[in-house]
Amino acid sequence: MPQSLEKLDARIAALREQMTEILTFDEKDQMDAFAGIADEILEDAGIEHREHVWTALQCLLRDAGLIPGDDEPCGE
Repeated sequence: MPQSLEKLDARIAALREQMTEILTFDEKDQMDAFAGIADEILEDAGIEHREHVWTALQCLLRDAGLIPGDDEPCGE
């Protein structure tokens, strides 16, 4: 059963807090560590919240410097 948007956002916020730790891992392990958590969140999003969750997760990656992005702030 898909989770509520509030629950998903709370899990994304928790992942955001974990990014500091994830970024201490070897570079080759950072994306795997992120994906292990992010994939579970995305799976629990359901169709109605999937785009919102995907965008938030991409913002986390971009803000952490793990994927390229422009200088514009990532939208919430």
